[in-house]
Amino acid sequence: MYPGYRGSKRKDKYPFTLLTKEIMEAFKAEAQTSGKARLLLTDAVAAYIHYDRVGHEKAEVSQYLNFISVMTLDFSTGIHRVTGHNRPLYDGQNMYRNIDYILKYWRDQGTPGEKILVTFLTYGNTYSLKTNKTGVGAPVSKGGEPGPYSSRRGFMAYKDVCTFLKSATKQMIEDQKIPYAVKGNQWLGYDEHS
Repeated sequence: MYPGYRGSKRKDKYPFTLLTKEIMEAFKAEAQTSGKARLLLTDAVAAYIHYDRVGHEKAEVSQYLNFISVMTLDFSTGIHRVTGHNRPLYDGQNMYRNIDYILKYWRDQGTPGEKILVTFLTYGNTYSLKTNKTGVGAPVSKGGEPGPYSSRRGFMAYKDVCTFLKSATKQMIEDQKIPYAVKGNQWLGYDEHS
């Protein structure tokens, strides 16, 4: 949800908090009446700082949510003209577009850390390189070629990533603590979960 954004007015932040409170109260009442466990109330929120500055009343709405899933994805995509990882852990290219910054931002705005969830991706963003440069910030001509299992330029599904990595050169973006791989003129930003 993006209260205060995407056609919604800034003043919609407060009614969204009230709606969240009313839903939680209804969940509690239903649990009391039914004798069953109370339902969980969560929200998936954008990780882009311009959404967040106009969006939720973070401290207030977090009182009524069990969890807040921060969608830490697509910080860089095929629409950009240079390579960049879709979910850097730390600052490297843009101080606002990394997981570390956005989680601290939510926490500093009053959201308890134990309520914040981080999304993990099973896909990768790809680019077609324009030159022989292969690092972060290398010029690109367009989104990368689709993998054998997906049909979307600039995107590879998990199975595509696994296939690509078998014959690609893997690198690490040291300051962002995240990997990428190159094969020919194709650049792939992906996650390694260990």
